[in-house]
Amino acid sequence: MTEYEIGIPIAGSPCSYAITPSMSINKTGALISPTYPGAYPKDMSCTYQFLGDINQRVRLEFRDFDLFFGGPHDEPRGRLRLVYKVSPGAAIVIENDIGVKNALV
Repeated sequence: MTEYEIGIPIAGSPCSYAITPSMSINKTGALISPTYPGAYPKDMSCTYQFLGDINQRVRLEFRDFDLFFGGPHDEPRGRLRLVYKVSPGAAIVIENDIGVKNALV
Protein backbone atom coordinates (compact mmCIF):
# COMPACT_ATOMS: atom_id res chain seq x y z
CA MET A 1 0.00 0.00 0.00
CA THR A 2 1.26 3.49 -0.86
CA GLU A 3 0.27 6.85 0.55
CA TYR A 4 -1.69 7.58 -2.66
CA GLU A 5 -3.70 4.34 -2.88
CA ILE A 6 -7.31 4.81 -4.03
CA GLY A 7 -8.01 1.70 -6.12
CA ILE A 8 -6.34 -1.43 -7.44
CA PRO A 9 -2.60 -0.60 -7.80
CA ILE A 10 -1.10 -0.62 -11.31
CA ALA A 11 2.58 -1.56 -11.41
CA GLY A 12 5.15 1.11 -12.26
CA SER A 13 4.02 4.18 -10.34
CA PRO A 14 3.35 5.14 -6.73
CA CYS A 15 0.00 6.65 -7.79
CA SER A 16 -1.47 4.60 -10.65
CA TYR A 17 -4.77 2.82 -10.02
CA ALA A 18 -7.73 1.10 -11.65
CA ILE A 19 -11.16 1.98 -10.29
CA THR A 20 -13.84 -0.62 -11.08
CA PRO A 21 -17.64 -0.66 -10.61
CA SER A 22 -17.35 -3.26 -7.85
CA MET A 23 -15.30 -0.86 -5.68
CA SER A 24 -18.25 1.37 -4.74
CA ILE A 25 -21.82 0.65 -3.71
CA ASN A 26 -23.25 3.96 -4.94
CA LYS A 27 -20.84 4.26 -7.92
CA THR A 28 -20.11 7.93 -7.20
CA GLY A 29 -17.40 9.72 -5.31
CA ALA A 30 -14.55 12.18 -5.38
CA LEU A 31 -11.00 11.51 -6.52
CA ILE A 32 -8.40 13.82 -5.03
CA SER A 33 -4.95 13.39 -6.49
CA PRO A 34 -1.77 13.17 -4.39
CA THR A 35 -0.77 16.27 -2.40
CA TYR A 36 -3.87 18.25 -3.53
CA PRO A 37 -4.12 21.23 -3.19
CA GLY A 38 -0.36 21.56 -2.64
CA ALA A 39 2.52 21.36 -5.11
CA TYR A 40 3.33 18.09 -6.86
CA PRO A 41 6.78 16.47 -6.92
CA LYS A 42 8.60 17.03 -10.22
CA ASP A 43 8.23 14.19 -12.74
CA MET A 44 5.38 12.56 -10.82
CA SER A 45 3.16 10.55 -13.15
CA CYS A 46 -0.24 9.28 -12.05
CA THR A 47 -2.64 7.07 -13.99
CA TYR A 48 -6.26 6.44 -13.08
CA GLN A 49 -8.21 3.87 -15.09
CA PHE A 50 -11.98 4.09 -14.63
CA LEU A 51 -13.36 0.78 -15.88
CA GLY A 52 -17.08 0.46 -16.58
CA ASP A 53 -19.18 -2.62 -17.24
CA ILE A 54 -20.76 -3.25 -20.64
CA ASN A 55 -23.44 -0.58 -21.32
CA GLN A 56 -22.34 1.38 -18.25
CA ARG A 57 -21.34 5.03 -18.51
CA VAL A 58 -18.35 6.54 -16.79
CA ARG A 59 -18.71 10.28 -16.17
CA LEU A 60 -15.81 12.45 -15.04
CA GLU A 61 -16.37 15.98 -13.79
CA PHE A 62 -13.34 18.16 -13.10
CA ARG A 63 -14.01 20.91 -10.56
CA ASP A 64 -10.40 21.99 -10.15
CA PHE A 65 -7.65 20.81 -12.45
CA ASP A 66 -4.09 22.07 -12.85
CA LEU A 67 -1.04 20.23 -14.18
CA PHE A 68 1.51 22.63 -12.68
CA PHE A 69 4.05 20.76 -10.50
CA GLY A 70 5.27 23.63 -8.33
CA GLY A 71 8.53 24.58 -10.08
CA PRO A 72 9.26 27.66 -12.20
CA HIS A 73 6.24 28.73 -14.24
CA ASP A 74 8.15 28.65 -17.54
CA GLU A 75 8.73 24.87 -17.35
CA PRO A 76 6.36 22.37 -19.03
CA ARG A 77 3.21 21.85 -16.98
CA GLY A 78 2.40 18.24 -17.78
CA ARG A 79 -0.12 16.30 -19.80
CA LEU A 80 -3.73 15.29 -19.52
CA ARG A 81 -4.65 12.28 -21.62
CA LEU A 82 -8.16 10.83 -21.77
CA VAL A 83 -8.56 7.54 -23.63
CA TYR A 84 -12.01 6.15 -24.34
CA LYS A 85 -11.86 2.56 -25.56
CA VAL A 86 -14.86 1.94 -27.79
CA SER A 87 -13.97 -1.67 -28.66
CA PRO A 88 -10.91 -3.93 -28.63
CA GLY A 89 -8.31 -2.21 -30.78
CA ALA A 90 -10.27 1.06 -31.17
CA ALA A 91 -10.08 4.13 -28.95
CA ILE A 92 -10.73 7.87 -28.90
CA VAL A 93 -7.81 9.87 -27.44
CA ILE A 94 -8.03 13.46 -26.15
CA GLU A 95 -4.75 15.10 -25.06
CA ASN A 96 -3.71 18.42 -23.58
CA ASP A 97 0.01 19.15 -23.12
CA ILE A 98 -0.03 22.58 -21.47
CA GLY A 99 -2.27 22.27 -18.44
CA VAL A 100 -5.88 23.17 -17.82
CA LYS A 101 -7.31 25.03 -14.85
CA ASN A 102 -10.94 24.92 -13.69
CA ALA A 103 -12.05 22.77 -16.62
CA LEU A 104 -15.55 21.36 -16.47
CA VAL A 105 -16.45 18.29 -18.53
